[in-house]
Amino acid sequence: MIGYATIDNDKLLSWIEEERGRLKNKNGLPVWYKSLWREYFYYRQDIFKDANPIMSISGFWPDDRSERFLSLMEDLKSENQRLCVYYRDEVAAIVGYQDHKYILPAEYVSVEYLKDYSNITSAELMTIGDKEMAGSLLPAGLDGYSINTIKEDLDDKNNRIEEAEIKCQKAIEEIRREALKKEQELKELLEKETEKLRIAKEELENKLYVLDTQIYGIRCYLGEVVDFKQIRTGKAASSDTPVVMFQKIRFLDEEMGKYLSLYAFGSYIDDKQTLIEALSSRDDLRDIFCPADRCITVIRNSRTGKTVKMSKAIANMLERYEYLHGKQIAILVRDGENLYIGWTDDEKINISSEDMFLRPGVTSVSAAPDKEKDSYFNSYQEEKEEIIARNQEKERRQR
Repeated sequence: MIGYATIDNDKLLSWIEEERGRLKNKNGLPVWYKSLWREYFYYRQDIFKDANPIMSISGFWPDDRSERFLSLMEDLKSENQRLCVYYRDEVAAIVGYQDHKYILPAEYVSVEYLKDYSNITSAELMTIGDKEMAGSLLPAGLDGYSINTIKEDLDDKNNRIEEAEIKCQKAIEEIRREALKKEQELKELLEKETEKLRIAKEELENKLYVLDTQIYGIRCYLGEVVDFKQIRTGKAASSDTPVVMFQKIRFLDEEMGKYLSLYAFGSYIDDKQTLIEALSSRDDLRDIFCPADRCITVIRNSRTGKTVKMSKAIANMLERYEYLHGKQIAILVRDGENLYIGWTDDEKINISSEDMFLRPGVTSVSAAPDKEKDSYFNSYQEEKEEIIARNQEKERRQR
């Protein structure tokens, strides 16, 4: 509140009638509030947000509050109260009483401003009116202070607090940058030391693996960990017959599928027993894996240790599974009509390629076989393509 209002009633009532005519004639001139919305009221919404214009349009409907405002003026006059002014400039004014505030053109409102005591100190206030009453209303300890001096001190303190916060924030940012820089340096040092330790760890793990493999090899040689089971009996080969050890590992999931369905033998859950039954009863399978009269062949369940089967959870979907002991190595030994098999520990034998031993002059092999140079792979691919071509030709003839 800044003062009390004196309204020119005749001019106000004439203006209200003009505004009511504009509200009825929607295609004519806009009401006063709407006509000044863009260039004036829009930029002062924070000032006028708690007040209502006497005449306006809500959406497409006229909004006339003039009767309520005139009634408020009559009520205040009957109760010997005055209309309050909360804001006024050259264009508009906010007048009303308590929660009832209205926006009027400033030209119809005269203001009797309240006396400004902002620059008067508390000691000067004691000289105004009744000294005893002023002394009881004014608190002690405010000698020499006025509202403006206190506001100036508050502004000064706020500015100093803001400067201190900015300075503190800069110091915090500097500390954070230094901490990040130190953290990065420590991370780089940790990575270097970790890399050294990782290399040393790999070397120790390789040494441990080599030593463990050597011990396992000795145990295999002494017959402690690998037991050979005779699966075929018969006449032994001549002692003059040379012993052949095949370099290439034979993979059962690739080769057995070309000659035998494992499901035709006993329980397919026990693949190891199914293999033994097949080798013990089929001469052609024995000759495939052990073609020489005296030979040693190394076989493995799977090249990758994985397979693709129908998903148990989702219908008509495939899912990748891992074989149990999918990379386990077995050794087949043939002596004439006698055939022996022994299974090694799949965690102790690690052969990265399909070569059981290296050729003369070769010191290492890649983990994955070279598909272009692998004659077995090429022959398998050629056979696969030949079968596909025959099936396509058969379908074409049936059409």
